[in-house]
Amino acid sequence: LPGIIEDAPPIPSGADIRAARETAGMTIRKFAEVMGGPDFSTWSRYETGKPVRTGSIAPDVWNRVRDFIAQQQK
Repeated sequence: LPGIIEDAPPIPSGADIRAARETAGMTIRKFAEVMGGPDFSTWSRYETGKPVRTGSIAPDVWNRVRDFIAQQQK
């Protein structure tokens, strides 16, 4: 219903995540640990464009990822 249910923010691309992670000087293992979401192998597959069930990643994890990307773009 328009105006009642907000659209979910878009899921960041793998390239955006990798760029932010590299800007922060963070390994993929550390990134996975900090995000508190899937393990590093899932993020690795996502960054390289391999299939990942993005719906299985909790919305709060995606929010942390979006915040992380925004911090690195400043």
